[in-house]
Parts: sequence; structure tokens; C-alpha cells
Amino acid sequence: MTPSEHVGSRIRLYRTQRHLTLETFSKMISRSPSTVSKYESGKIVVDIETLFEISAALNISINQLVDYTKPDTSAPSQNIQDNFFKQSNLYYMYSFFGVDKQFYVCALEIVRNQKDGEDKIILYYDISDTKNYSNSSYLYTGYIDYFDFHVTMKMENPYNKGDQLFIYAKTPFNTNGAARGLVLGLSESLRSPCSFKVIFSKTVLKEDSELKKGLSISTKDVIAEIRRTNNLMGY
Repeated sequence: MTPSEHVGSRIRLYRTQRHLTLETFSKMISRSPSTVSKYESGKIVVDIETLFEISAALNISINQLVDYTKPDTSAPSQNIQDNFFKQSNLYYMYSFFGVDKQFYVCALEIVRNQKDGEDKIILYYDISDTKNYSNSSYLYTGYIDYFDFHVTMKMENPYNKGDQLFIYAKTPFNTNGAARGLVLGLSESLRSPCSFKVIFSKTVLKEDSELKKGLSISTKDVIAEIRRTNNLMGY
């Protein structure tokens, strides 16, 4: 992906997150729909003044549009190869909610080698198409920190600073498998703190009974351990 294509994809992402059509958004920045379409496809390089106009119209920082990082083509070190969350720039995050009895699929995009030394993350929450994951119900941005046996992720909704997520995920020894973690956030329906189990994978998983079992807090031994420790753990 070229820098222009990256900027264009970010414009489209934040425009669709605000449920703005091409026609509506083009009027907001005094451009034609065809011009905006070419911005989003990367066919036209967006000049700096237009970038400021676009960021103002979308109510975001200009940095959220120009967070492009040139891909690192050097051979990864052994430590990086052994870290599950450094083997890919895209992961799928799964959760299961008992109220509506359905899986929720998210896409986690990791932007490597930021100038401040941290890797940026973008979480596309509740996607219906894993190939077109930028079309999500919610969007969160933040950073990921790596440790020996786990990673932490801190992120927030750019349109609602009070809507934040914190994720602890265990780094699996089998880097070809999946990683398990816990999410702490706010319940959309109750607007109260809540926590739930998630599974990260480098590939799309089959939404079947086995996946549901791995995401559920239902087995007797897990419930007994929760009662014993009075803690919710990502077993």
C-alpha cells in the first residue's frame, strides 16, 4: 500500500464511521464526490491544506490520517519470531455474548515502528466481512505494549473519549495457535464496567461449538475457580 492509498483508506474509514455518504462529505469540504472518491482510492495525492479540511470535517486529528509507516522488509529477529503478536500486522479477535447468543468478530490492525517507539493499534469492532473489515460498527485506536508472557492494549473510541478498552492477552508458546485474553470496557446496554473473554487468531476461525466453548464462562471448573478466587481470569 502506497502512502496515498493509506491516507485514502483512512479518509474512507473515518467517513464511514460517521455514516457520511460521499455526497454529504464532499459538500462538507467543497469537493465533488468523484474527487473524494479518488482521494479515498489513492488516485489523487491529498495536499496538506485539504488534509486539514478533511480532518476538521471528520473531527479528528490530522495524525489519524497520515499514520503511514513504511513496511519493514528486514529479516525479523528470533525474539520477534517467537512473539505471537509480532508475527502479523492483522489479527482477528473473537468474543461470544450470551444475551444475544452470537459471536462478535473484530479485526486488530497493528501499525509497526511508530516514531515514539510504540506500535499503534486500530481495532475494528463488530465486523460482518473479514475481507472488508474497515466497515465496522465501532472503531478504537491506541497502543500495544509487549512483555515476556503477555501484551497489554489500551485504546479509545476517537469519537467518544469516554469509551475506552483495556486488553490483557497471554502470549502463547505455540505461535501457530491462538491467544486468549480479557477485555475490560463498558457495557453498551448497561453503561457499566464489564469484562469478557476473547481469542486472537492470525486467521479467520470457524464460528462453531468449539470456539463458543473457548469463549464461554460456563464449565463447572471455571466457575468454581472464579468463586474461589473472586477473580475473572482468561483460562
